[in-house]
Formats: sequence, C-alpha cells, structure tokens
Amino acid sequence: MTLQNREHLRQSIKKNLFKDEAGFANSCVGLFIMLFFVVMLIFVIDIAAYKSLSDKMEDALAASGLAACVIDIKRYGKDHSVVIADPGDAFEKYKETLEINMNLLGNIPGADSFIDGPVKIDTFRVYNCEGDEVTEYIFNDEVYAGETVGILGNVKAPNGQLVTETGVYSEISFPVDKGILMIGGGEYDENNRLIAKKNKLTFVRKKS
Repeated sequence: MTLQNREHLRQSIKKNLFKDEAGFANSCVGLFIMLFFVVMLIFVIDIAAYKSLSDKMEDALAASGLAACVIDIKRYGKDHSVVIADPGDAFEKYKETLEINMNLLGNIPGADSFIDGPVKIDTFRVYNCEGDEVTEYIFNDEVYAGETVGILGNVKAPNGQLVTETGVYSEISFPVDKGILMIGGGEYDENNRLIAKKNKLTFVRKKS
C-alpha cells in the first residue's frame, strides 16, 4: 500500500469516527429531550391530581363541618344566641358526614383513591361565641381534651384563622401516593408514605 493510499485510509477512518461521535451525541441530546418532556408530563399530571384531591378534601371538610353545626334551638328562640348545642354530638355528626363525603368505610378509603391509607382526625374543635366570650371545646385524636374560654377577637384556630363567630374547626391527615412532586420532602409515616394534611374552619351563618 502506497503512502498516499495509507493517508487516504487514515482520513477516511477519522471522518467516519467523527461522524459516529456526532451521531452518538445527537442521539444523547434527543434522548435527553424526550426524557425531559416525559418528566414534565408526569409533573403536570401530578399537579392536576393533587389539585383535584385538595379541592375534594376542601369540599368534604366544609360540608362535614356544616353538618356538625347544629345550634341550640331553645337558646336561639329564647335570646337569639347562636351556640352549638352539644359539642360531643357535633363531633359524632362530623365523623359520620366525613365518612360519607370522603367515601370511607370507617376511616379507610376506596381502592381507586389517591389517599393511600387511613384518614385520621387530628383535631376537632367547637367554638361557641356568646357576647364577648368564646368557649372552645377540644377533641384531639378523637378524644375529648377539655375546654378553654377566651375573648372574642383574640381567639384563633390552630391554622391561625381568627374565630369571629360560632363554628367548628377540623384538621385531618392521611397518607397519599407521593408521586414525583413530593420526592425528598414532607412528613412520612412508619411505612414511608407521605402524610398530607387538610384543615377547615366553618362558621354558623346567622340569618338577619
């Protein structure tokens, strides 16, 4: 083989190598772009799912809170005071309605739910406002924990919202399918499931 032929062969090999390297680089870039769009699609789907779940929980807590706001009719007829007649009964009505609104069997969700385990009522509170006083009846982990009396305008629910009239506050927690949104953050239970929390302060609306 002549020197000229050897040089031509070497240039041809180098050219093919560069072509292969460029093709490999283009393939890597294409794969990266495809993976990026797949991840973004999953991210958007997760956002929509969690938004839908949040809205459903908001509605369930509001409806259950309203069901618990059974006022003392005799008191209202006597002096127009709006107070919840029996805090213990209000809590029972709340639990019954929550099961219906969240499609629970006891505290266990259906198989197709984003909720990945039992629903826990962390706290339930009844606020009776009479004159300038607010009486707070507290149930923690479904057990009556006592009552406190405060001044109207100074009492806040656990979520920081000011109590301005008679009503109930509830906070629930439940494990969820954490998806791609929650990797590396949040609170987890003993089974390494992400714990979501939702709360709602619901007032009795007095008609004028």
